[in-house]
Amino acid sequence: MAPSNLPPQLTRRNDAYLLSPIGAVLMMGLYIALSLITGVAAFNRRGA
Repeated sequence: MAPSNLPPQLTRRNDAYLLSPIGAVLMMGLYIALSLITGVAAFNRRGA
């Protein structure tokens, strides 16, 4: 995908810069989803 005239170190560093924020956002989304699911489950159990 990356232009072949770039040195591999440069493309690898750019991929790391691209992937690290995406990974952080994915982990944050997973954490928020898990906390929402557990919160809704606890709320439903308490209300029932």
